[in-house]
Amino acid sequence: MEYSFEVSAKAARLLGRENIADADGALVELVKNGYDADAKCVYVYFDIPFPDIQKPLSALDLKKIISNKDFEKIKDKFELSDGKYSIKEDLGRQLLDEIQKILFSYNSIVIIDNGIGMDLKTVKTSWMQIATSGKEMERTSPGGRVKTGEKGIGRFALDKLSLNSKMYTKTGNSNTIEWSLDWEQFSNVKLLSEVRAEVKESNIAYKEVVKSILGNRFEKVKKYDWSHGTTIILSPVREAWNDRVYEKVNSSLNSINPIGFLDQFDIYVANLYQSKYNMEPDKDKDEKIDFDYKITFQYDGERKLNVELTRNEVNVSKRKIDIEVNNKSKSFYLEDFWNRKAFSNQPYRRENYNDIIKFEIDIVKELEDSLDRVKSVGAFSGDFYFLKSQNSSKEYDIMKRVKSRSRKQLLDCYSGIKIYRDDFKVRPYGDNVGPMYDWIGLGARQQASPAGAADPNGAWRVLINQLIGNVKIKRDVNANLFDISNRGGLMLNESYYIFVEMLKEVLKIFEYDRQYFYREYKKWYDECKSSLSPTDRIIDSVKNRKKNKQKQDDDDSENNSSNNQGEYKEDSKEEYSKYEYEEAVADLIEEKTEEIKAKQIMEMLSSSGIIINTFFHELRYISVDFASRAPLLKRCIDYMIGGEYEGPKPYNPYPRIEDLNNTDKLLNEWLHVAMDGVQKENLDIKEVDINLEIEKIINNWNGLLQMKNINVNFIPCQEQCIKSISIADINIILNNFLLNSAYFLEEDYNDNRLIEIQILDEMDYLILRLFNNGPKLASEYFIRPQIIFELGKTTKERGTGLGLWILREATIRNNGEVYVDTDIEGFQLKVHFRK
Repeated sequence: MEYSFEVSAKAARLLGRENIADADGALVELVKNGYDADAKCVYVYFDIPFPDIQKPLSALDLKKIISNKDFEKIKDKFELSDGKYSIKEDLGRQLLDEIQKILFSYNSIVIIDNGIGMDLKTVKTSWMQIATSGKEMERTSPGGRVKTGEKGIGRFALDKLSLNSKMYTKTGNSNTIEWSLDWEQFSNVKLLSEVRAEVKESNIAYKEVVKSILGNRFEKVKKYDWSHGTTIILSPVREAWNDRVYEKVNSSLNSINPIGFLDQFDIYVANLYQSKYNMEPDKDKDEKIDFDYKITFQYDGERKLNVELTRNEVNVSKRKIDIEVNNKSKSFYLEDFWNRKAFSNQPYRRENYNDIIKFEIDIVKELEDSLDRVKSVGAFSGDFYFLKSQNSSKEYDIMKRVKSRSRKQLLDCYSGIKIYRDDFKVRPYGDNVGPMYDWIGLGARQQASPAGAADPNGAWRVLINQLIGNVKIKRDVNANLFDISNRGGLMLNESYYIFVEMLKEVLKIFEYDRQYFYREYKKWYDECKSSLSPTDRIIDSVKNRKKNKQKQDDDDSENNSSNNQGEYKEDSKEEYSKYEYEEAVADLIEEKTEEIKAKQIMEMLSSSGIIINTFFHELRYISVDFASRAPLLKRCIDYMIGGEYEGPKPYNPYPRIEDLNNTDKLLNEWLHVAMDGVQKENLDIKEVDINLEIEKIINNWNGLLQMKNINVNFIPCQEQCIKSISIADINIILNNFLLNSAYFLEEDYNDNRLIEIQILDEMDYLILRLFNNGPKLASEYFIRPQIIFELGKTTKERGTGLGLWILREATIRNNGEVYVDTDIEGFQLKVHFRK
């Protein structure tokens, strides 16, 4: 015999109440139905006088809202105080459930739309058949919208929200259909076929149904066509509603379509007892976004990720800034800033900061992944808006002024990165209430790299509360980015994780671009500040130290006494003792000196490690030679006779001694390279002859480089080049460039391997030109060449990403700047030092 499956009533409950994660998500599912039905307007009406039985209830409202019969049932379970009823303690779960059932029976939610509606046949088939969706067969609505639903279980959101549901729906010339269902049937019967919904036709006009529910509120929406549509009444509601849930609902509905959405889909929210959550369509939302940066991106589904940056943060028309130290102010003209080498090339010229800057990324190469895996994501596009919520400090007076209040309001309402499938929001991505607000993990990125935008070392990272963003995907194109069944988000598969990494790459381009400007501006600002009177800067330091000391004393005093001495107030005469000045100056010098020396030692030790890594194979053979040298030498000496050897050839000591001499010489050269810069006396800043020091370094390197058939050509400055710098820093710069060159020249299989070092004397600068004729800068860095100096950036198979970062650190420490030349065959750096 053969038997067929029978579906239990519990299955529907699993699909509905227990499968949809939260109440606000269930409500959005119902709004989504209106969108798929081509509605131009959806009205959500909350009539919830009793959101939570644990909160005190107004005596007047309680008696006015509920019936006398219900009041008599529950009044002895409450205590009356100051005109409010509070539930008694220790009533027990059963009594609390009874009270909640009575009070919640007065709560209702209504969702009204003016979509195409349904006729009797559609209600009996599509609406009443579980997991059958016409949306799967007909992907596009009559109005041209791509339908968002496909699983056919969204209607079970009704069970999540209410005990009973009633629906009025009308389409075209059909009658109005009235449908109602008691969801508690699913608990009282075994099989799904035993559940019965009441369906009947009515001659009442759909518009009259809407007007009877909304009353005078209908005035706000009477401009829409209400000849058809669907209205769902949920009463009594099943769950408690509080401020947090209302905020989540409004946040979801407020951003249900992406910024720039052209189709009309207006959502109204009316909350009878919480009017602060009333909401109307914000037609000016797009125009309100006053951004610092707009990041537009598009992935073509293959290799290309195109990114456009619209910069709106820098005030390029500003002519000068004022720097104040010790109550004295001096003006500096920004023309000098814009004339810096850093702003001489595209896309960092002054005029570029009013342009749209375009980048094209080979995302497969950037992610170091396979083409097939990256393609599995599918093409997508989107926009991010970066907004500061407050004005920059006086130090960054070159930045445009912003309206802090309006920006904070914008970020409160819209911040987060949201995903839209076919122009409809995929929850809960970017919802500013809940764990998926920061689904890309920007907070963790920032914690791992907490540097500020002007930090010369670390990489600045944007935070999620500074971004308003939308990412647009399509159901047909991005088939691997699909929802899990409970509407709790996308399936966390391989394509999803690659998708997230691609979005991070978009943000990296923006972050680098913004930090590039901030770093250069901070360097220039500090140079301007350092040109002010040293005395004024020292006095500023003394004042700050005294303030900090006073604050510490106040904190200590507050811990030991109830008397708060208040904030430190500067002496009106601003008099400080000679000892205070001397202490401040000595401390400043000592701190700076120790900081520099510690950094130099760390960087030199790092360089030594990289040297060993680069010449690993050569040094391994040398170490083997070391192990056998002494025994071989002893055996040779045993056969030595006088000053001339006449014995058997295999025992002639002289060739072996010559070999050992060559090995020792090579080791000596390597040790000079590795250890010269670490000598204590080389850490001090002093006037040195740059030509002479570079010659010494090259001589130390010659033996090692010749082993790799690399020639070094040094072109010294024609005149004597004297600069105040530590020899350690010259070693750091040259050693790391030579290391980098040795690696890439050997990789390039070039018969004529050349390194060229030249010192140029140009105006106010000494320029150190560092060139090798190996491969050009890797293509992935062409659009952002300066990123090769970031910590950890490398294209070497066994690289550390330290070398060029250390080179840049040593350059910055000596008030220098280093740049990559991209318009040249080979690889070239230029290090600019002020004379």
